[in-house]
Amino acid sequence: MLKQNTSRSGKKVPDSEEALASIPLLELSDLSPQVDKIERVDSQVGPTGFHFVPTFAKGINYVAYYFGLDCLTEEELFYADLLSDMLGRVNAGDKVYDQVAKDINLNLGGFFHRHYRYWQKSVSP
Repeated sequence: MLKQNTSRSGKKVPDSEEALASIPLLELSDLSPQVDKIERVDSQVGPTGFHFVPTFAKGINYVAYYFGLDCLTEEELFYADLLSDMLGRVNAGDKVYDQVAKDINLNLGGFFHRHYRYWQKSVSP
């Protein structure tokens, strides 16, 4: 079932066939075979590289931070998860949780802190 309504008794009731039939479906022919070119700007501030995509996002800033952990030893790598968690709990000054959550949702569209493992595959010429 795609969606369920809740009855007055609190039980979930499936949508009617008519309601399900009214949901517009996307066909392959609706998609353009042309791929839009997206402008990208790479810049450097000190030793830190930035990748920026200037696009209209209705005032919301989508931000991703990446940190190389190749400087850590195998024993220190264990603490990467702890570091990720600590970065997600930075001091917000005198703002209470509700204010911080509202600011994050209005300006960033969310804030997530995780660590991922990846490596760059070497490319042969």
